[in-house]
Amino acid sequence: PRPEHRIGEGESGGNLPFILFEYQEKFIKDLAYAIQNGEDLYIDKSRDMGATWCMVWVYVWFWLFSNTFSGHMGSRKEELVDNRTRDSLMGIVDFALKSLPGWMLPDKFSFKKHRMHMKLINPMNGNLITGESMNPDFSRQSRKTCVLFDELAFWDYGREAWDSAGDTTSCRIGITTPAGRNHAALIRESGIKVISLHWKLHPLKDIGWYEYQKSRRTDE
Repeated sequence: PRPEHRIGEGESGGNLPFILFEYQEKFIKDLAYAIQNGEDLYIDKSRDMGATWCMVWVYVWFWLFSNTFSGHMGSRKEELVDNRTRDSLMGIVDFALKSLPGWMLPDKFSFKKHRMHMKLINPMNGNLITGESMNPDFSRQSRKTCVLFDELAFWDYGREAWDSAGDTTSCRIGITTPAGRNHAALIRESGIKVISLHWKLHPLKDIGWYEYQKSRRTDE
């Protein structure tokens, strides 16, 4: 496969290994540290950096191997949370689990029984991955180990949802591309720990790639 196919599908539609770049290895360790230690985290990123895929795989790892884990994830529309395809967060979870050898899955696990709409249950340890679409009372219903806000800058109720999750978990993780000076930018400037995944970290992107991208877009 060509190097740019390190993430995603090959030209024939077949799956390829998710071989991490160096910045992704560090990013995954930072995510795991924040979850294990109950710390809020803000990630601003360029497009196509693999951030959401890394985050989902970290959730799956905790779901499999942690003694107690309840991870919540949200996006601005329900179909982006769970439409049973890899265009949604829970769909990526499905893909991750189906990519594993059977012996790594929990004993007695059944997709039919333990994978419901916007919910995944580990029958061996009771761990959960749940989803929810954007709303002002986002994630308020129960305690969570971690709450993920995917593309937070594009949420209509981003500030309200972020504050609401503050009573639910000590680990809120916002991942987003910038969208001007809005609620997400203010959260970024609040003193929270920030990780920036700029396109220059990607070893397959250079100034030639950047100039081509600029030619296809407006200055904004």
